[in-house]
Amino acid sequence: MGKNRKPLQVNGLQAESSGHVQEILALRGLTVPLLRERYLEVFGEPTASKSKPHLIAQVAWGMQFRAGGSKGLGPDALRRVEELGDLAFLRVQFPIGSGTGAAADAPTAAAPRPARSRPQPLRDPRLPPVGTDLVREYRSRKVRVKVLETGFEFGTKTYKSLSAIARLVTGHPWSGTEFFGLYRRRKGGGP
Repeated sequence: MGKNRKPLQVNGLQAESSGHVQEILALRGLTVPLLRERYLEVFGEPTASKSKPHLIAQVAWGMQFRAGGSKGLGPDALRRVEELGDLAFLRVQFPIGSGTGAAADAPTAAAPRPARSRPQPLRDPRLPPVGTDLVREYRSRKVRVKVLETGFEFGTKTYKSLSAIARLVTGHPWSGTEFFGLYRRRKGGGP
């Protein structure tokens, strides 16, 4: 290629030669079953996709990768993937054993991953701090609930949700945050 010539592109994919462009363009004429077969040849694994545009894009990407038009994700992108955590659905490399070269297929020795703790579930922002007593009068009876780290104490029992307590007190399904007036509190009004 000359210095001033742009590389050939098909659907945003850069092709290394006109032969690759012709191969990629030929994908458009294939039926979905044939594209699925081609996908199996290129990736070495079957696909569940039955979408012709998706299959064309995936097979074209795989063909470009094999031709050396892509070197996978760069170091910055791989570092960002590590920061985001285990994303099993994200393919960052062509499948091992895909025939892209023994050196490319060999797993590299990487530093061991630090143990990840399980992410803590987010606490509902409508709830008051742990230790707070929620008090509500219902049918001339005072209902007092203590907010715990992992639930709510009502009487001598611990419940997972305010709704369970509201249902127990009223005998009807009721939103716990509404029953104890936490919606109004968050919006700045009411008791």
